[in-house]
Order: sequence, then C-alpha cells, then structure tokens
Amino acid sequence: MGSLKRAWDELKQSSVGKDFEITFFAERGDLLKSLTADNKMLVTDNMRVKQSLAFTSGGVSHVNTNEYDIFLIYGSQLLPFWLYDDAFYSLEFIERSIQEHLEGSQAKHLLTELRKATNKEIFLGHDPMLTQKSSCPQYTVKNYNVGMEKLNSYLAKNYNAKAIKQSEITLENKNICETDIAYLKNSRRLAIGFNNDNEIHPKDDLQHMNDDFGSIWISNFFEKLYL
Repeated sequence: MGSLKRAWDELKQSSVGKDFEITFFAERGDLLKSLTADNKMLVTDNMRVKQSLAFTSGGVSHVNTNEYDIFLIYGSQLLPFWLYDDAFYSLEFIERSIQEHLEGSQAKHLLTELRKATNKEIFLGHDPMLTQKSSCPQYTVKNYNVGMEKLNSYLAKNYNAKAIKQSEITLENKNICETDIAYLKNSRRLAIGFNNDNEIHPKDDLQHMNDDFGSIWISNFFEKLYL
C-alpha cells in the first residue's frame, strides 16, 4: 500500500490526478481486520488503527461509504489466483479452491464488511507477484489469466466485486508471472505516523514494491475504470 500511496501523492499533481480524488485508509499488517460495518460506515475500536486511518486519510478515522463513489481493497493478503490453462476443472472444484484461497485473508474480511455497508462498486488488487528471487513455483501468464477470470466470476456472483490484474508492464517477461526485480529496489514502509515511516525495507523483503510499481498500478487501474 505504501507504494500506491506515495505514487498517488506524485500523480495527483499530474494530468491523471485532475480527474480523480483518492482517500487512503491504510494500516500495516492485518490490523484492518478490526474494521466492521456499522450502518453505512466501517469503524474500529482499535486506537492504533484509528490513528493510522486518520494519518493516511488526512484526518478521518472511519470509512463513511456515503462520501465515496467506488472502493479499492489493495493487497490485504489477497494473492494472485492461478489455474492451469490446459486442465479441466469442475465448477465445484473451482469454487471450493477460490473459497480456500480467500479464507482468512484481510481482503475477504474487508470485502465482506464493506459490502454490508454499501452497494457501490468494489475493486480488489492482489499482492504483487513475487520476483525471481523467491522460491515460489512459476506460473505462466495464461495460468494467471485463466485463474483471475474464474476468481472474478466468483467475486461478481458472491460480492458484486471485481479483481484488477497486475499490469504486464511490471513482469520480468510476458510469459512467466514474476514481477521484474527492478520494482523491489528501494521499496519503503507505509507512512502511518511512526518513527520508521518511509524507511527502506530490508534487502531480504521480497513482497513490497517501490513507488514506480505503485505509479504503474494506479495508472493501470484508472485505465480499467474507463473501459
């Protein structure tokens, strides 16, 4: 989330920013699981989360869904979903696999609570694909496209929501689902009012991406909104 927040702070001064206004409600880790629906709002009793929401949003410690047109849940333990493109899967297997894929994630919790609070459009963005430095199995872009299509069918049916795919521009190559290692360089912590705000992540951190990645992600998201 830090990469998107800092990228937007730059983009909102450009031509991209003149058409949109974004309010960030962000926190590190999975502490946003404390948010629950209360009428048309998402609220929390956790004081640290309240402080983080107020810091990242510019002073607001709850989410009033009446004040926004659309919603984006980014990261929050939502992983890319893959299916092999040359295999047959029953509908029952696909649905069960997606349920297990989402279970326990902060993204599912936020999606569930947000849908209780509003009927407006909700989008999700998964955690970045890992890079060549990781030991994760390789999946092809075809596997990714098939999996994300099925994930979106499930999300549309059960939540009236849609997941946004990671831009191919950020991949190491156009066939294998690995984020270009260049986007790991100088990734920084999310600023929430702590002493280590915007601190460079440790070298062994393979999950967080830099501000260039955030800029591409947001620009790609806006393009999808126009389609």
